[in-house]
Amino acid sequence: MATDAQLALQAALVAALDGHVGAPVFDYVPQDQAYPYVTIGDSTAVDFDTKTEVGQDHTVTIHTWTRAKGRESCKIVMGAIFGLLHRGALTVTGHAVIDSRVVYADVLQDPNETGHPSGPVWHGVQRVRIITQSN
Repeated sequence: MATDAQLALQAALVAALDGHVGAPVFDYVPQDQAYPYVTIGDSTAVDFDTKTEVGQDHTVTIHTWTRAKGRESCKIVMGAIFGLLHRGALTVTGHAVIDSRVVYADVLQDPNETGHPSGPVWHGVQRVRIITQSN
């Protein structure tokens, strides 16, 4: 039976990243969470069906949050994410992953945290395009 892959994909992303990128991964960040950490952000899913297969084209935004004196720590975590997800072997329950690519990455300073005594907050943004097909 064909199913929407969004929830299974989110679980697969958390499982693939958490404990493997140098920062914990969350859908919902606990209050007072220490830096660095990663959050699974907004996602979209677009129909990618053929005449014989049910599939979806997903775009998932992954956020990396660090508090450091420069962008380096943020880029290290983002590099680990890239290494796992770009053309990686992601396993999504009930679905085959046809392709997985990091299609965008940027690191910026959070303007709300400029001048904070603990240092600035660096915000890494990566968008990952993942094509799934129902098993």
